[in-house]
Amino acid sequence: MISINNLYYYEVNLLWNSAIHGTLSSPIIPGKIEAAMPPEFPKGIKKRWTSEHLFIVAVSSGLMSAFLLVAENSNS
Repeated sequence: MISINNLYYYEVNLLWNSAIHGTLSSPIIPGKIEAAMPPEFPKGIKKRWTSEHLFIVAVSSGLMSAFLLVAENSNS
């Protein structure tokens, strides 16, 4: 993540390996995520992360972070 005047940039890479399979990575985060078309679609792959999984993870982790920040800053 790079911050310039309170703007934040997150660098991610997507290498599309085939019509239904890709690899997600970032130069500042170790490891990679294998993503594919969901098995509910024709030629989808089972037991792989999908864009639907990643979307729900993004929403859930954002909500969790906001909750934890509020809890940490409460006077209780």
